Amino acid sequence: MPMALALLNGAFPPARRGWAIGIYGGVTALAAVAGPVLGGAVTQGLGWQWIFWLNVPVALAAVPLVLSRISEATGPGGAVDLRGLVLVKAAALGLVWGLVRENPAGWGSLEVTGTLAGGAAAAAAFAVWERRAACPMLPARLFRSPAFSAGNTAIFMINASLTGVIFLMPQFQQVVAGPRSARLGDAAAPLGDRAVPCRPAGGRAGRPGRGTRPGRDRVAAAGRWGGLDRCGSGSR
Repeated sequence: MPMALALLNGAFPPARRGWAIGIYGGVTALAAVAGPVLGGAVTQGLGWQWIFWLNVPVALAAVPLVLSRISEATGPGGAVDLRGLVLVKAAALGLVWGLVRENPAGWGSLEVTGTLAGGAAAAAAFAVWERRAACPMLPARLFRSPAFSAGNTAIFMINASLTGVIFLMPQFQQVVAGPRSARLGDAAAPLGDRAVPCRPAGGRAGRPGRGTRPGRDRVAAAGRWGGLDRCGSGSR
């Protein structure tokens, strides 16, 4: 997803960038509608291994389009932030390790508390280092923008909630409630039906030249990134 957004940012001028990102968001939201249904049917009819083979024809069809329509784009040169890379990797490793091992080892175990504490310490060290690095991986000045900070916070919260709904809830229902895969896919399909029209509308509302009124910006952010938040509240 980050690479796709970077390609969109380079392929479209600022005047059309909001529209392109809105279309991109609508297509990805369509996957939330069709994915559970198609995945449930394939899993029940053929087997879960076939899920990975579905991407092969899509990738083969996309290769000539990418080569013919997407031009090479490069960013400004600079040194690699090796220290920042090591710190953020250590933070991710410690936090993920601790959360994954919580169930078998227990919250009070030294393994879990130690890795969580180490991951948190590495994350704090990463934040401090990024303020001092000459070529930071994540420039701290970006967070001085309220729009940047609020948008990334909203994206984080939305993705966290969607992970629970799309990944954990189907496992819970299959293991505990026991519905068949196809029925579970049909039940999950309405999660994305509001996001398909809302995200392109948000991209149009947030394009340059239409003003920067706070209300309009909030609508654009909700439509472009939220989709399933306010616009999708009817899919319950």
